[in-house]
Amino acid sequence: MRNIVRLLFFFCSLFIFGILLFTAIDFFHVRIARLTTIVLPDSFIREVTFFFQKRLPEVLYFTILMSLSYAARRKISCPVSMLCVFILATGFTALSWMLIDRIGDFNPPPLGGKTITLGEKGLILSSNDGAIVLLNGPQEYPRLLVMPGVRAEYHQSQDDHISGTVPAVNALFFRNAENDLITGVWDKFHMVSLKFETLLTKSFPDFMLYAGALILLLVSMRFIMNISSWHFANLLAGVVFFGGILYFEVFIDSPQMQRLLSAAINDKIPADFISPAIFYLIGLLFIIATVLLPSLSKKSQRKRRGYA
Repeated sequence: MRNIVRLLFFFCSLFIFGILLFTAIDFFHVRIARLTTIVLPDSFIREVTFFFQKRLPEVLYFTILMSLSYAARRKISCPVSMLCVFILATGFTALSWMLIDRIGDFNPPPLGGKTITLGEKGLILSSNDGAIVLLNGPQEYPRLLVMPGVRAEYHQSQDDHISGTVPAVNALFFRNAENDLITGVWDKFHMVSLKFETLLTKSFPDFMLYAGALILLLVSMRFIMNISSWHFANLLAGVVFFGGILYFEVFIDSPQMQRLLSAAINDKIPADFISPAIFYLIGLLFIIATVLLPSLSKKSQRKRRGYA
């Protein structure tokens, strides 16, 4: 019982730490990027909440992985540790949804305020809605605006707007085309956060259905922490397996895979339920194997000893 209480305290502390860590990294990253933006934000609370919403998947992956490792080090049984971590992760995810929903909507914080100096000639800027702006110098105008679903527009002055939309733009950093491991993982987390954002804006049941399935799949990896007697090696193996789950999640949620799965089952299951159903099925299979295999192996050993 004492170890379970310690696990509860460890999970709560780690979840809060993860929220603060990933939100702070995102917050300061954007603050530095806005040295070349057109305007500054006017709502600190909504901005921090928006960053927290974006980093919720990373917090879940990080907290569940470390909590499972901690449970293995404390020698808490697999069924008890999986149940505790699942309840804690689901509860904190639901509380996070309520917090985000109470503070503000899920759109990027409104931009407004003082104008600051832009970058050098030819700097490309982009906003969260996908707009791209090509500047001819450090001034706002003239500029070329490209937005999804709208033909490219050339704006000679502030009043020269065909579509009537003037997006607030943030700096788009240039980088090499090579997609290394760290960048790839970060991009995959960004895609998962977009999935979370879509579900958050729909309804609480849809969000919790998907989040609960993902949490169950992550928690079912508890057996990895017992692969060897070296806890650090088990933790590294957990990182590899969790990375595989991340890539698998993005693969299953891709539009092409969703269309393929929907066609395979003749649209008998709504598209929003396909990914959670797969996660629940795989997670339950791992949990059943984790719980039953040790007992079956003990019974076989007893039979061997009896025959001996």
